[in-house]
Amino acid sequence: SNTPKSEADDSALFENAVSCMGSLALFKGAPLFDSIPDKGTLAKSFLAGLPLEEDFDEAKVCHDGLCDMVDMGLVDIKAEYNDLLRIIGDILSFVAEGDEVASESTCARLLGIIDQIQQTVDANTIQAAFARLDPNAQQALVSAMQ
Repeated sequence: SNTPKSEADDSALFENAVSCMGSLALFKGAPLFDSIPDKGTLAKSFLAGLPLEEDFDEAKVCHDGLCDMVDMGLVDIKAEYNDLLRIIGDILSFVAEGDEVASESTCARLLGIIDQIQQTVDANTIQAAFARLDPNAQQALVSAMQ
């Protein structure tokens, strides 16, 4: 996959950096949340680094934080649906394989985001984005939505 993480020499270190970015600046109650007025670029970089899979505890925090960011409007569903479908498909795929990268409640929230995408983005656009996903991610999304 053509993400910054696939280019990184040390994926665990890369994931820690992504997690720090979220915890310091992007998540609800983050220490730097109020001192960074425009979080757009930071949020895009955070999305590009997801999903996390090395450290399950960090992954759970970050994937739940992603849901909060969508709820707070820091991630624009209409603009970021491609990344969101990729990230959520991968997370659900890891969970299906037994990797605890998201809690049950986070998985439910992620499916809520999929619902929002379906209500916001037209069906042909979603189909095209879905077709570009990893087959495991496609399968996980289809099973989760049944």
